[in-house]
Amino acid sequence: MDKYHLRRQILAALLDSEPAASTIEDLMCWPPIEMSDEPRTDVAGEVRGLLSHGYVRDFRPGRKPLLRIATKGRDQINQEADLDEYVWGEYASKFAQ
Repeated sequence: MDKYHLRRQILAALLDSEPAASTIEDLMCWPPIEMSDEPRTDVAGEVRGLLSHGYVRDFRPGRKPLLRIATKGRDQINQEADLDEYVWGEYASKFAQ
């Protein structure tokens, strides 16, 4: 799974688990991520990136993360805003075929 697909899967997992917040372990058990055999370090690294770009919120910063999708992340998954290159990669272009 490429990094853009993994980022979208993380956001989709967080959206699917609403209204509950999720841990990294919860994300690792979400079927599309679990079936891809992504290492925990890759998932955790992408979560950190999504946090720093404002797509995800952490309710326990500095400790074991407790995550929820932010409005910015929800807009990307629901495609209600312009697609962002950080989440969609080359598919973010308005001219992508």
